[in-house]
Amino acid sequence: MSCVKNNDVVFLMGDFNAKVWKDHGSQVAGRYTLGEQNERGEMLVEFAERHNLVICNTWFKKHERRLYTWVSPGDRVRNQIDYILVKERFWNTVKNCHTYPGADCKTDHKLLAAKCQIVLKSQTKSKEQYQQLDIAKIKSKDVQKKFREELEKQKEDKLDEEQGIEEKW
Repeated sequence: MSCVKNNDVVFLMGDFNAKVWKDHGSQVAGRYTLGEQNERGEMLVEFAERHNLVICNTWFKKHERRLYTWVSPGDRVRNQIDYILVKERFWNTVKNCHTYPGADCKTDHKLLAAKCQIVLKSQTKSKEQYQQLDIAKIKSKDVQKKFREELEKQKEDKLDEEQGIEEKW
């Protein structure tokens, strides 16, 4: 994560096989989790803290069927082990995050989605970035004369270069 620029929007998604517990005492995960935290859950929370990430799908209050992301064969156990993480700076872009338990993905995992609204600023140049032109100077005969002389000089230099190319050929 050290190679990522500070103003880049980063989403980290996947099956972490981690169970995050609601009373972990951290600001990276919310209180809407399922089950007891395991060792991988602790590692995920530490990783998120170290890299200033927020675990999105633990912050939205949803019905349990919208929280679990994995179902065991025979539908005996349901766990929340897939997560979407986003940089803390862009946490306000995530408007909603939940699973779609009815989506048939031919897997024991449920489809996890986040709704985001990213507003990009247009980059406008400030007045300092524009070079101010003095019209009165441009109209003066001295400046016009210097400009013509400079053009003639560049023209002669260009001709000299072209002659040099012919000689090299």
